[in-house]
Amino acid sequence: MDAEERHALLDQLAAMPVRVSREAMMAVGKPRPAGEWSLNAVVGHFLRVEEEVWTPRFRQMAKEENPHWEWWEPDGVDWEGEYGGQRLSELVEKFVAQRMANVEYLRRLPEAGWQRVATHRTFGVLDVAGLCREMLKHDENHIGQIGKIE
Repeated sequence: MDAEERHALLDQLAAMPVRVSREAMMAVGKPRPAGEWSLNAVVGHFLRVEEEVWTPRFRQMAKEENPHWEWWEPDGVDWEGEYGGQRLSELVEKFVAQRMANVEYLRRLPEAGWQRVATHRTFGVLDVAGLCREMLKHDENHIGQIGKIE
């Protein structure tokens, strides 16, 4: 991956919080479909995954040779209990701050850092760009969840 491709990938990652915020604000006050998470739960999930999955994994890739990861699934998390009582705008702000910190970390990563790899039980061998692409897939999935609120 050349510098131009990396720049484009990082621009996509940086744009996601704006999309999350816009979609969430458009869905405020609308009923959610049965069985779907609330807006707060979805944005709280974005924040938690950013803090507990993406951030530590990028740091681990920089420090360890080919770390191995399992699928991270927050089983047993009471998303509504944890995030339902918080202000949506504050959750969005926290997510934006954490995502932008990750983007800035990646912008400063030297070429050799982008070549680092990890092995994920589900996704196989990923370099840093591959992990970024998984972030984007995760983002799209949950932005779609917000989009179901009409």
